[in-house]
Amino acid sequence: YTYFGKPVSELSLAESASLISITNNPSAYDPYISERSKERNKERQELVLYKMCELGYITEEEKAAAAAEELVFVRGDGEKSTTAYTYYEDQLIRDVIADLQASQDWSEQVATQMVYSGGLKIYSCFNPKVQACVDEVYQNLENFNHDSSTGQQLQSAITVIDNETGNVVAVAGGVGEKSGSLLLNRALSQRQPGSAIKPLAVYAPALEYGLITPATVIDDSPYNNNGTNGAAWPVNSFGAYRGLTNVYTGLQNSVNTLAVKIMGDYITPQLSFDFLTQNLGFSTDHLVIRRESNGTVYSDIDIAPLALGGLTDGITTLEMAAAYASFPRGGVYIAPRTYTKVVADDGVTVLLDNEQESSIAMKDSTAWYINYMLRNAMINGTGTYARFDGMTMAGKTGTTSSRKDLYFAGYTPYYTAAVWSGYDQPERMSSSLQQQSAVIWNKVMSAIHQGLENASFPEPAAGLVQKTVCLDSGLLPTDACRHDARVGEDARLTTLTFVRGDEPTEFCDVHVDRTVCLDSPLLNASGEPTGMYHLAGEFCPEESKRVVSILDIAREGAAASVTVKDNKFTTGHLDALGAAAYCDVHTTAQST
Repeated sequence: YTYFGKPVSELSLAESASLISITNNPSAYDPYISERSKERNKERQELVLYKMCELGYITEEEKAAAAAEELVFVRGDGEKSTTAYTYYEDQLIRDVIADLQASQDWSEQVATQMVYSGGLKIYSCFNPKVQACVDEVYQNLENFNHDSSTGQQLQSAITVIDNETGNVVAVAGGVGEKSGSLLLNRALSQRQPGSAIKPLAVYAPALEYGLITPATVIDDSPYNNNGTNGAAWPVNSFGAYRGLTNVYTGLQNSVNTLAVKIMGDYITPQLSFDFLTQNLGFSTDHLVIRRESNGTVYSDIDIAPLALGGLTDGITTLEMAAAYASFPRGGVYIAPRTYTKVVADDGVTVLLDNEQESSIAMKDSTAWYINYMLRNAMINGTGTYARFDGMTMAGKTGTTSSRKDLYFAGYTPYYTAAVWSGYDQPERMSSSLQQQSAVIWNKVMSAIHQGLENASFPEPAAGLVQKTVCLDSGLLPTDACRHDARVGEDARLTTLTFVRGDEPTEFCDVHVDRTVCLDSPLLNASGEPTGMYHLAGEFCPEESKRVVSILDIAREGAAASVTVKDNKFTTGHLDALGAAAYCDVHTTAQST
């Protein structure tokens, strides 16, 4: 129907011989590719007719008549007028050409000729069912109906990996109908991952080296004043600083200050860079060690690029998906592949044997912690738009500060997918597109997983244990934790799960008791109650006093230059008030 506009039952001998000729080497014999391929198809057709005659299937007269018959290639109604490789085929061709160059010491020209006309058999990892789910979403422009202010079509790319094998099973390098072969494949384009890099570059290495657990508490306050015009840095996407925050909540809400402080105070940019490139397969051709341009030195071995994902050039959805797939495997990294082997035209000689390359990227406990926290991020945090029912999943959003790149990388026990969205010429996207990549991930992955039974991520060999901890110290709670000045009974406590041996054994050293006067609330600059009270003075009646606990911390430097939500509940704040910290209602002795 594609080549002759008719059903197979109506094909002539000449047309049948032409059609079967294509299957031997579609790149060489497909008459729609070029005039030369049409000529080759005719040559191959006549060879088929000759062989049929030789074997006695047709007579000499039938052979001659079929060879003389003019071949009229015409598409049936609704058939596409152009033949284009899919994005998967594009990537497969590029991969095989590159690997043939490397393994056979061939030039690019020779390797390319062999792929197109050498009669090679390429065994791909393509999964048509998964690709169909991708195509259903990516070829429907209604899913990407958001042109930029200059009229650019919203673009997107996705790479889907089978967790068990490491195989790349589906790819989309753009949206809408693909119009040609070997076009720009955005799945292999370098773009900024934003916060989607945090689990890989920040939290995983810090967990791996035993420097944090989900309970570790870090102050959500500025790291320094190196922002624009000396402003506090970094800022959070939600536009505030909330104070003492544990890692579990910080990753849930993608708190920038926690990622920066872990990078700067717990690990180092060099350790993070090495973890990405040596453990998780990121290419040093993409992550920049050092580059000088017009007198400016660029490097990704720094706090901001690795903690917040604003890299010099960026990374690909292929790299992101392959790295994230290490988590549901319990810490094993498998190099992604689009094919398993390439065999020469003799059908015997194996030119490329693309065996799996796997390595231990991290401890099973590290992988479990990331799974534990990113599951929470999809239930209660930034990844809720990606979530669908009936399957265990985990993932992380990523948005650059200028909203020119949107990422979502996530996984189930079966598949991992990384999605990028943006414009080819970077432009700021509308706030309504904030969750675009998460929504696309949802549409694709929910379709892929239809009919699959729910499964779980692997647990660490050491086992798991639950502990109730203080939200402000990450340690075991004391009585003081239970009457925090801000909230009611036990509200500053939470129960977290730990890999056995990581659970805290010491008690909170952050909460301290103070006696306040309930008749004398502390007011803010607008005269409104802050929720905190003045300390009780010598004249406050007993019935007005209450013992509450506050945080025994004092913020300095950049952290003292901004408003931090919990600061009014700290000893540092009350100490700074001096005498003004005490009750201003009961200032004299009461008459009896």
